[in-house]
Amino acid sequence: MRSGYRPSLRLKLIVAFAILSSIVVIGISMLVGAIASRQVERSSSAMLTEVAHQMRDKLDTGMFERFRDIGVAASLTKHLLGPGSADGWRSLVNRLQATYPLYAWIGFTDVQGTVVASTGGLLEGRDVGARPWFQEGLRGIHAGDVHEALLLAKLLAEPSEEPPRFVDVAAPVVDAGGNTIGVLGAHLNWQWAEEVERSVLVDAARHEAAEVLVVTREGQVILGPTGLRHTALDLASLRAARADGGGSMVERWPDGRDYVVGYARSLGHREYSGLGWTILARQPLEVALAPVSTLRQSILMVGLATLLASLGLAWFMASRLASPLARLRRAADRLMEVSGPVSIPLADDYAEVKSLSQSLDLLVRRLRDREEQVRMTVEAGQVGTWDWDMESGAMTCSDRCREILDIDGAIGLAAILDRVHVDDREYFGRSMDTISILGEMRMEIRTVDRAGETRWIDIRGRVAENRTRSARFLGTMIDITDRIRLMQELGDSLHEKDILLTEVHHRVKNNLQAICGLLQVESNRLRHNPEARERMHLIGQRIAVLGSIHQHLYTADNVAEVRIVDHFRRLCETLWGSYLDRPVKLTVDAEPLCCDLDTALPLGLIAHELVINSLKHGCADGGQGCVRIGLHHRPEIGRVVLTVSDDGPGPAEDAAAGAGLGLILLRALADQIDATVEVCTLAGYRTTVSVEEHRFSGFGAGAPSRRAWEVAAT
Repeated sequence: MRSGYRPSLRLKLIVAFAILSSIVVIGISMLVGAIASRQVERSSSAMLTEVAHQMRDKLDTGMFERFRDIGVAASLTKHLLGPGSADGWRSLVNRLQATYPLYAWIGFTDVQGTVVASTGGLLEGRDVGARPWFQEGLRGIHAGDVHEALLLAKLLAEPSEEPPRFVDVAAPVVDAGGNTIGVLGAHLNWQWAEEVERSVLVDAARHEAAEVLVVTREGQVILGPTGLRHTALDLASLRAARADGGGSMVERWPDGRDYVVGYARSLGHREYSGLGWTILARQPLEVALAPVSTLRQSILMVGLATLLASLGLAWFMASRLASPLARLRRAADRLMEVSGPVSIPLADDYAEVKSLSQSLDLLVRRLRDREEQVRMTVEAGQVGTWDWDMESGAMTCSDRCREILDIDGAIGLAAILDRVHVDDREYFGRSMDTISILGEMRMEIRTVDRAGETRWIDIRGRVAENRTRSARFLGTMIDITDRIRLMQELGDSLHEKDILLTEVHHRVKNNLQAICGLLQVESNRLRHNPEARERMHLIGQRIAVLGSIHQHLYTADNVAEVRIVDHFRRLCETLWGSYLDRPVKLTVDAEPLCCDLDTALPLGLIAHELVINSLKHGCADGGQGCVRIGLHHRPEIGRVVLTVSDDGPGPAEDAAAGAGLGLILLRALADQIDATVEVCTLAGYRTTVSVEEHRFSGFGAGAPSRRAWEVAAT
């Protein structure tokens, strides 16, 4: 196929119709096949599950009968003479073997494990006391799992490709006085299970290649195909059988093939509790689904014939649909060759193409109008436009671009780079190199015109593709020299205002510190008047609180807000340093809220008065006390709550009644910020100041969590 080839609509419709028909045919085949597969698989699973259950039931029933035979025979001992009656025991075991020839060996032992009598006289006089069947038989009726008996196999001398295997059944022999006098044991030839397998599979003969496996609780195969006997299996079907007893599934076996497997777990029968065997009945999946493959082939043959017949119809319909669209395409191509007004011819072959031709004609007219509007906007905004072919390097630009760059001749990247300021050329080059990666570009650079004047230019644009798929960069240029200069002037003005504001806060702080110094001097002169000296000291601390807030403002980035939590921390550290003789610990638990200066000053003074009061009276009975400061937002009531509490008894009664200057000042400050004050004297002394939440900021979904710290402790 030649380079740049684009298939026609007719070809696309034919191919699409062919693909759609193929999908329908294949889909129907797959759907029918899937349904048939599920039905066949379900039928095979049900059959194999039934085989597994039949095999389980026959094995359990057979083992129960042998279990009962030995148990009944052992119970007849009360009619015999005892362990010394070898002839009587020999007659009994021979009759038992005659009733069920698959008993390979039956014998009676005394309590020491010596065989007294057995079928065929085998092992008589031998000591079998170490054998598991004897030891378990002394305790009660016992059924043992499949095992090999090499010694007995030699004595039986039965021709076989592999050593014979046996299932043990044993029961204690008790005399009329209830004393155990021996054990009656039997070895059941495992050929019995193979006969059961053959009888079960005869009923399922219509299912080809079905096999039955018997697996012990340890996962050992004791009956099954020759290649799997005496091997250990770890299959999902085994785990499922142990979990839910019976069912079916499709799984992959160690030979790499998928099988439909029915499984059942041995549950025993009546008094016989079972040996924990798991019965697996399997059939290769490809054998089970063979009828489905034949059905799918038939459906595909019919579908192929239908597909060929429909392609002729598709060719005819595609030609009818594509012809009017081809006429519209030729008309659209003429639009690229003519710069003046051009209309789209009306095509009315069918409703859709008629509507399309009308819409295209209307679109062309609107694009012409929009082009004129854009041209007028660009001219009014003094915006230059440029078009750069990124493959050929050719560039066209508007007259405004030439005016901004002060270029008269041919324009290109080299000419633009020659105008870029020498300090910005490297940045300009890097930005142009990243256009093909990012697909767009925006930068502000300096240029130098022919008169040597430096100007700032905003250049931006993005990559577009034309009909030939070649990359083109469409961009704009704006002279932003006046804007840059204005921003610089605004920045200088803001810097001057910041300096002035900082100086104002600094001078206010210095003046407040000077006042504090004067109060300290006056306080030192009042040596003989402790009460007046204390009041002077408190006034100085209140002024220091105001100075601390102003210091926080002129050192913070935002001079409009005070971080009241940081102020509380500094306040507590300062006050604790002034009351080192008080055995009081200060702790703060507060949310990081901010407020303006009008709220911070009264709230800071309120906190000062309350903490001073707690430091004075916060020690109960002269011991160490604890002053706690909390600031929390209570959205359910729409307020911010400041609490100051301690372990002490609180101020004296006259102060609590309103005579103290601190409480008078507290109420005055609370009125300034419309706050309410509540006092509680239960379990210490606590003052709560509630302020409306609109005076604060810093809470909401993205607000940080609260802060908690211990300021100091003695």
